[in-house]
Amino acid sequence: MKFFLAALGCLSFVLGVVGIFVPLLPTTPFLLLSAALWVRSSPRLYDWLLAHPCLGGYVRNFRENRAIPLRAKIVSLTLMWGTMLYCVFAPLSGWWWAQAALLADDVNVYTKCLEGIARLGYDGGVIEQMSYEKNPFVMHECFNYDNYEKGLDHTFGVHSEGRREIMENPGDEGNLVQEAEILKAFSIVAGVRCEGRRLTLMPRLPWLWDTMECVDWPVTDADGRTHRIRFTVRHERWLRRCTVELEGIGRFEGTDIRFGPFPRLLSNPKGYETELIGNASWIWVRGIKGDKRTITVEL
Repeated sequence: MKFFLAALGCLSFVLGVVGIFVPLLPTTPFLLLSAALWVRSSPRLYDWLLAHPCLGGYVRNFRENRAIPLRAKIVSLTLMWGTMLYCVFAPLSGWWWAQAALLADDVNVYTKCLEGIARLGYDGGVIEQMSYEKNPFVMHECFNYDNYEKGLDHTFGVHSEGRREIMENPGDEGNLVQEAEILKAFSIVAGVRCEGRRLTLMPRLPWLWDTMECVDWPVTDADGRTHRIRFTVRHERWLRRCTVELEGIGRFEGTDIRFGPFPRLLSNPKGYETELIGNASWIWVRGIKGDKRTITVEL
């Protein structure tokens, strides 16, 4: 029986040591269990644990004070909550970066993020390795950003030498959690906002995108009524011209539109209301009325 208790104590001790390095695996409870098992089966192992310069303190403090030291509690709780938050947020970090960049109007950053999302989700050419996944409209589980930047296959992380090595796997983008974050990012791209009965349209096109069309976009006013609008954004960058076509905005008191992004303006000869953010310029046109309008801004 003593041999069995000593063996369980050794197993508990190993788990306690591993818990020092592995988050969410506790250390103190396993060491206390080892001490309780060894004190009944192997006094030599028990004395060795108490005298251990690093691990003995866990047992001595509990034996003397009948409690875990405050410092150990703080460290344990910090590591535990930090690990849990990381597990929750890390798989979504790529999409959250895109959303944060969009909200900050950082065109350079959100351009790269959205290109990756669109390439991953809607480019049928990325799937060449396995025939059953040749669906261009399905989010894929593995995505290797390093290979994507190099122009190699980036779905399964297959390098040129043929070995499988996933540099970064955000974790099953095909499930509804990740897809919801992607939809949130694209809703920020559309940039539709209603305050009271006034509509604001702030489309955020990446640098290389020239067209965006939103059909039957729901907008809820201050009275809780939902209206459907349709708008198309065409950005003719080579002409330094941007056009927005609107339908269904007659129910609102007025519509404000932000056009862009344009390269940072050094001058404003036409007197537009401009907004400079980073290396991009945006132009505002306010107070648009009517149910169907086409507005063009040309620099």
